[in-house]
Amino acid sequence: MTRTAHSALAEHLAALPVVSTHEHHREDAFHADLDLDKLFANSYVGWINPLPGPIRDRARFLDAVGHSAYFRWLERGLRHIYGVGPITPETWDAVSEAIRQAHVSSPTWHVALMRRFGHYRRAIQDSYWAPGSAAGHPDFFAPTFRINCYVLCHHPLMTDHNGNSPWQRHDLAGLDFDAYLLLLDQVVAEQKQAGAVALKSALAYDRDLAFTSGDRETAARVFGAHPNAVSDADRRAYQDFLLHHLCELAARHDLPFQHHTGLAKLSGSRPLNLEPTIARHPQTRFVLFHGGFPWVHEIGGLLHHYRNVYPDLTWLPLIAPTAAIRAVREWLELGNGAANLCWGGDAWTGDESVGAALALKHVLSVALGQLVEEGSLGLEEARRIAGQVCHENAARIYGLG
Repeated sequence: MTRTAHSALAEHLAALPVVSTHEHHREDAFHADLDLDKLFANSYVGWINPLPGPIRDRARFLDAVGHSAYFRWLERGLRHIYGVGPITPETWDAVSEAIRQAHVSSPTWHVALMRRFGHYRRAIQDSYWAPGSAAGHPDFFAPTFRINCYVLCHHPLMTDHNGNSPWQRHDLAGLDFDAYLLLLDQVVAEQKQAGAVALKSALAYDRDLAFTSGDRETAARVFGAHPNAVSDADRRAYQDFLLHHLCELAARHDLPFQHHTGLAKLSGSRPLNLEPTIARHPQTRFVLFHGGFPWVHEIGGLLHHYRNVYPDLTWLPLIAPTAAIRAVREWLELGNGAANLCWGGDAWTGDESVGAALALKHVLSVALGQLVEEGSLGLEEARRIAGQVCHENAARIYGLG
């Protein structure tokens, strides 16, 4: 790849707006006391922290995480926002104070910095702790509605992995299964009316993605039954039926259905497990998150065969930029990737979201630059695709204007 193609694309991408299809952004109060320690604890860097509890040995912590893409892009985001130098044990307190002072100065700095430094135009919000919430900023965040608990929880004692239960959210006392299905239709309609632009399944954190056809009779029998009285086979039949019912509701209400694939309950989270479901619901738009990492090629295979598959890079540039570059190239080479390819930052704080946007633009400048150098794309075509991926596709698919 020539430096000319890469640098021209990097310069073009730097000013492009972005629309994120997936954030877990926390509310204003959460950011009030944000500093470097809290930021690390509530970022993907915290996921790989080998040191339990608060960070006391800063040198050891940085030595352990400093090579990771998670750390590298968070640090680059902080340098871009605050003009600070590299994070070292010696600069730690100064960086932390810059973060703290900025957030103390304004209760909405966490959103303002996304607009100013990340060029975010809109973002889709997955408040898994309060499904359907726009985190207090409906003008900026458009909710997606997480459906896990409606699939998993057939009894009041049950919750999904986030502690949610339909029995807590709704008055289900006295309802039979048919009434429950009608309630789900009403809930989806109400969520859309309230601003939700998609449904979201994170079921890969609760179970595998190999859904059978399910069985309505079995599902009706399981609904309301005590968990100890339900066999594993019947429980799965209930979940499978409910997932298919929600696929039908997504199509009926014209809402994209976002699915977490890869990196959850790992062996069962591969994208190809969803193929029978995708084939069964051709009118449902299946958005497959995270590139299915580590099964990036499986997204490509599904994209090639099914017109109702929408590939999404969400999180992948932060996990492994090399894999994200490979995914962009492969999906574009399939011929139908550019029109529907989207991305999301998938972060809890505005600070990390800025780093995520920088990671996306790095990935696109490298992948598209390589294709230009190889003669597969012209430079203007590469610029057009960059705009599609950064904001145009998401705005169109989710009706964000």
